[in-house]
Amino acid sequence: APLPTPRVACAAASAGEATTAAATVDVTLVVDATRVTVGRAFSVTTRLYNHSLPAPTIAVRRGQLLRVTLINALADDGDDGAASTLNELHGANYTNLHFHGGVLEPSADDTFRSVAPGATSVYEYRVGAGHPTGTFWYHPHRHGSTSLQLGGGMAGALVVLDEPSEVPAQLAALRDVVVVLQHFSFIGDGIGDYSEGNLVTIAAATGSKLPMSPDVAAAHAQRQHFVLANGELAPTLRVERGEVVRVRLVNAGGTHYVVLEEPPQCEFHALAFDGVYLRAPAAPARAARLVMPPGGRVDVAV
Repeated sequence: APLPTPRVACAAASAGEATTAAATVDVTLVVDATRVTVGRAFSVTTRLYNHSLPAPTIAVRRGQLLRVTLINALADDGDDGAASTLNELHGANYTNLHFHGGVLEPSADDTFRSVAPGATSVYEYRVGAGHPTGTFWYHPHRHGSTSLQLGGGMAGALVVLDEPSEVPAQLAALRDVVVVLQHFSFIGDGIGDYSEGNLVTIAAATGSKLPMSPDVAAAHAQRQHFVLANGELAPTLRVERGEVVRVRLVNAGGTHYVVLEEPPQCEFHALAFDGVYLRAPAAPARAARLVMPPGGRVDVAV
């Protein structure tokens, strides 16, 4: 299957288009239960932003105010969101929002904020003039339910766009491809499999009452790990002979490293890691093998 393109959450100005420092980018994210089907591999009921796997891509520029209205449309399942011990999984339907990698005021990116079922909260992120451009991402970071919600697909790319004068012309001209990598697992019994990201086990341990009903195709019945790219299993990115594209890779998970190896017909050239350019993006380093930690981002020219 061809590599899908994630939805776009807002119409931020593209490279080369003028904006004012006072501009505001408004985004609405609705958290709700969704039944998703991944090709012929599996289907599952999970929690998503805007019923989308992955969540929509957000693009902003330095100097803009990113205002996100977060609507928690999940059901009140009777859980009051409180935990009896500090590191106990709990509050399956309580959520919040985190701008991963953002250089922001702590009060704006407050991971201690809690948005209860049926509630709405507004996040305002001022992307300062000194904020690095590059690839970031967003996801829930509510203590007690992050593993369940992030592991179930609540994550999306967040791109702080380059100013045309700041990067070489040949880099600014490249076709831009966002690839969000997400891990799903349904095999394993008991809390001991928590570290393997088994979504069913994590849901039970969190006290979730949402019927997930995972349905895995017979051909994948014994498959422990599904790594999706933009919501598809093993899709294909087509690049014309002689074409160079910029691929923004996000390892949008909290448990697993991802290792990417250069295919024989292509070359990987690293441009940036975790939103920080290498010293010479005009002459990027060859990177035949890329290792991405959980939450890591790598920009490559392919």
